[in-house]
Amino acid sequence: MRSIAGNTRPFVALAGAVLLLGIADSMAGAYLVLFASRHAGLTPVQIGLFTAAPAAGGIVVATLIARRFDRRPTRGYAIGAATLGALGLTLLTTTRSAPLLIVIAAFLLGAHQAVFPQLFALARVVTSNERTTPLLRSFWSLAWALGPLAGAVMLGHLGFPGLLRASAVVLALAALTTAAVPAPRPTQPQAALAARPDRPCAGAAGRAMPAASPPGGEQPAPHRDRPPGAGLWIRLRTFTISRYGSRPPTGEGVGVAATTGVILFFLAMFAGSIALPLYVTAGLHQPDSTVGLLFSACAAVEIIVALGLAVLPDRVNQRLLIAAAMMALAVFYGISLLADDLTLLLAGQVARGIAIAVVSAAGIRYFQDLMRPATARATTLFANATAAGSLLAGALAGPAIQHWGQVTTLVLCGGAAMLGGGVFCIRQRNRSATRQDARPVTVGDQAP
Repeated sequence: MRSIAGNTRPFVALAGAVLLLGIADSMAGAYLVLFASRHAGLTPVQIGLFTAAPAAGGIVVATLIARRFDRRPTRGYAIGAATLGALGLTLLTTTRSAPLLIVIAAFLLGAHQAVFPQLFALARVVTSNERTTPLLRSFWSLAWALGPLAGAVMLGHLGFPGLLRASAVVLALAALTTAAVPAPRPTQPQAALAARPDRPCAGAAGRAMPAASPPGGEQPAPHRDRPPGAGLWIRLRTFTISRYGSRPPTGEGVGVAATTGVILFFLAMFAGSIALPLYVTAGLHQPDSTVGLLFSACAAVEIIVALGLAVLPDRVNQRLLIAAAMMALAVFYGISLLADDLTLLLAGQVARGIAIAVVSAAGIRYFQDLMRPATARATTLFANATAAGSLLAGALAGPAIQHWGQVTTLVLCGGAAMLGGGVFCIRQRNRSATRQDARPVTVGDQAP
């Protein structure tokens, strides 16, 4: 906490940007399904495509931006993506054509998806404190506690078009606040990424200079002494060590199982977010404002949990903690299906809030720790897993609701959440994925 206090200006600006981004997202996001259904008249399948389109575009944009951020950190990517998102929200109010709405969602709202991982990558570079992530995540949760309630008020007075335009204004303010974050200075590993020392460089006289030797001065063996294929391996290993000085930040430390578990969790979460508003309003005959109230109650729980994660001891097994939180989402769906009034629906938000806060905050930090120094790529890998879950949810939830109904869809969401928790634990039995696994690798080390 003292380290964060020593970086007051960047943290305050980042917290403000995250808060405004979250308010804009929650004001529009909590009612986007109802906007598509009631205002635009989309079918359940079209609603699924509409909600999946931003995730598809976001994966592409966020990945491209992340690689450039790791080479040269800058606030410009987050500012530009937020500006495009504000434009997209405004354009949604100008048409009811399903194809055009999907195109706007894919390109402009897709670009907007990159803002969240960019802000958290920016926070890691500017504050150089891993405790910043759960603290910023608490501001995101606070935004989701306030945004849906504010959205409900605006929806009642301004309708869906007014709500989306107001969200666009808040998103533009988030872009301006991001500009107040101090310009990041590349750390030593990031400077190495930008410099690309694996390539020959020009000396003072303009002649080519050889790339840096590996630590310890070890040189590759003469060609005649190498076994077949060894030349490529030595070049790749020399390139990796000279470029990064440690294990390459490719995400291999995170693992396929962990990434798949995150995808399944967010598939369950986003598919439930599509089915639940329809279940609450059509199945349980609750007013539209109830949807915003449930989102706000969940976010209030997230705030408490995120703040608790900021002081959680490092000795707590992060992988098991995240897996347990994924199981909590299945508990939420069970409680929701048993509900026949608002009381039990609100009680279920406790389990949902715990699940989302732990997986989101601890998950980002977990990926960042295992992929350092590639902070942006680590954050984007997690964000892309989130977006992949959203993409699958949009593609599957609409047809599931149309053919099987809301109740069956929610049951399937609970099953996906349980499966995600189980898959996330698989690698724990084979090789523990703790921060110690991300230790630097020297030339003499045995490859894992």
